[in-house]
Amino acid sequence: MNPILKKELTLGSRTIRMPIALMFYNGFLAFIAVLILFSACSYYYYGSGSMEYSALIGIFPTLAAVQMALICLIIPVITASSVAGEREKQTLDILLTTPITPRSIIFGKVWAALTNVFMFIISSVPSMAIAFLFGGLQWHYLAEFLVIILGISFFVGAVGIWCSSMYKRTVVSVIMTLVIELAFFVGTLILMGSIILIQNMIALRANTVYDGLGILPMILLANPLSGFVDFLVYAMNGNGLMKSIFLDSMSSTAVSGIVRAISPYWCVINLIVTIFLGLIFVGQAAKMIDPVCVHGKKKSRGSSARKKKSKRFRDLSGSEDKAV
Repeated sequence: MNPILKKELTLGSRTIRMPIALMFYNGFLAFIAVLILFSACSYYYYGSGSMEYSALIGIFPTLAAVQMALICLIIPVITASSVAGEREKQTLDILLTTPITPRSIIFGKVWAALTNVFMFIISSVPSMAIAFLFGGLQWHYLAEFLVIILGISFFVGAVGIWCSSMYKRTVVSVIMTLVIELAFFVGTLILMGSIILIQNMIALRANTVYDGLGILPMILLANPLSGFVDFLVYAMNGNGLMKSIFLDSMSSTAVSGIVRAISPYWCVINLIVTIFLGLIFVGQAAKMIDPVCVHGKKKSRGSSARKKKSKRFRDLSGSEDKAV
């Protein structure tokens, strides 16, 4: 086992914070599930004589969306303080003197965060299983949901680790992690909408017709939530959101052939891109705390400064000799 992961798990198991966090987390999810149950039972209470079981299927997407929102807020708090906290406690330099490589340190921190997230998700299975017990959904959707949310958790954790390695203060790391999350989750939508708006304005001024989206939807592959929403729509009606938009609703000339070809597999491709982006952030975080890379840059700057100083000394010595 990774020594950093083992240390984090050992320290986490000795505190009461995780059980309390799990209690409040599952209590909140159970409260939402009970509200949906009461809304489904309201038809029976008001004299219709039957219970609206179709409303119970909405438990799954509702709880899935709530869990995604909670985890995207929890992970920055966990990961953004991992490296920055070591700096604040002045233990990062001691940790770097051990035989553990910087990459192992970063991956240990990420795996520790994912382990905590996995505990949250697994403990919420009884609340989410209500929708499956009443029928309407297949059980393999639950396993697919676990894989997708773990992939997005890895991406968010990697961003938090990168910010924690970049900034020295924990508060700044948490804020910047949330900002980068919004840039990927919302910024990609704004970017795509802005490009479409600009192209429509250009077409309007030229008195032409806008010829469609083209390959613009490919921007949404960098948005981890696009695959998550596509999966939720697929779980509810058997047809993914991106496939419904780009393959069934739009004409053949509205989007590029590449977009139409990958729209049925949008969720899988988006998950692969999300994990790849997370690996990039993890690699950059490992370079930031690597003393070889950091000191190597300092050494090069110091050597150039020493060369300038020695050249200045020789010039001064030569001028003194001429004066003598």
